[in-house]
Amino acid sequence: MDDFSKPYEYNEEKIGLILLFVIMIVSIDTFLGLSLTVQAYGVLKHIPALAIGYIVLGTLFVLLIIVTAVICYKLKPYLVTLSKVYLLVRTIFMACSTIMLFLFDVNNKSLIGNGPNHYKTVGELTFSILIAPLAYLLLFTVAWYLYFVKSKRCKEITNKQANK
Repeated sequence: MDDFSKPYEYNEEKIGLILLFVIMIVSIDTFLGLSLTVQAYGVLKHIPALAIGYIVLGTLFVLLIIVTAVICYKLKPYLVTLSKVYLLVRTIFMACSTIMLFLFDVNNKSLIGNGPNHYKTVGELTFSILIAPLAYLLLFTVAWYLYFVKSKRCKEITNKQANK
């Protein structure tokens, strides 16, 4: 009978939504970051310095994803601050990449037509390549930023940092 503890004796780490954030940034943002970097490289490859610079930025972004995921998973006291910085960097990197790719694709008249890989109108191309990705980007950023600002769990973690 000594092997069983009472429920209040368990000292569990409640990671819940923070774990979801970690899973989302590792799975979705890593893929998006690499995808946008490769696509941007394809657009910028005729200017080697910019293309290589963009690969460096993409690599740094993926490294930031990894660092943020590890810090959040381990519930380090500064995870709220780092997560906010990550969300800001993510928004800037992905918005700039999306806009750059849109500006390149909107001028490509071979993407509009009646074929299997064509958009029917410029409006459909604009929605698919610019509006929908930016809407997802902003929705994700705002929702998680509000979570990190308003969450009781995040306030507890931040208070741990202030008390040390």
